[in-house]
Amino acid sequence: MIAAKARIIPASIFVILGLLFSGCSAIDQMPAAARGELLKQSALYYANPVNFTDPFDSVSKITIEKAWLAQDLPDQTSSLMWCASLSVSGQKHGAGFEQKAVWIVLPGEQQSSWIAADLETISADVPYKRCGQKVPGLST
Repeated sequence: MIAAKARIIPASIFVILGLLFSGCSAIDQMPAAARGELLKQSALYYANPVNFTDPFDSVSKITIEKAWLAQDLPDQTSSLMWCASLSVSGQKHGAGFEQKAVWIVLPGEQQSSWIAADLETISADVPYKRCGQKVPGLST
C-alpha cells in the first residue's frame, strides 16, 4: 500500500511540472518576430487614450502569459494564427492597475511580417472560436 502511494506521488509531480512548462514552451514556439510585433502593437494600443473610455495613465509592463496556435475549425479555411494571453500592468487614476486580454497574431502580407490585434476589437466570431474564447453576445 505504501509502495503504491510512493509511485503515485512522483507521477503526479511529473504531470504538474509538465503542465507548468507546457505554457512556457508554447510562448517560445511563437516566432520571435510575432512576439515582437505583439508586444509593439499592444504597447501602442494601451498607450493610446483614444482606444479606451478609461485609459491607463501609463503602462509599465506587458507580459505574454501564454501563447497557443489557433484551432482549425471544421468547414473553414484556416490560416496560421497565434492566440496570446497578455497581462498589462500600469497606473490608472494614480493607482496600480492590471488588465488581462487575449490578442491574435497573424502573418502580414510582407514576408516575415506580423499583424497583432486585441481580440475584443474584432467583430467576427471566427477568431474567438479559433482561440477557444467565448464569442461576445452568444449565450452558448
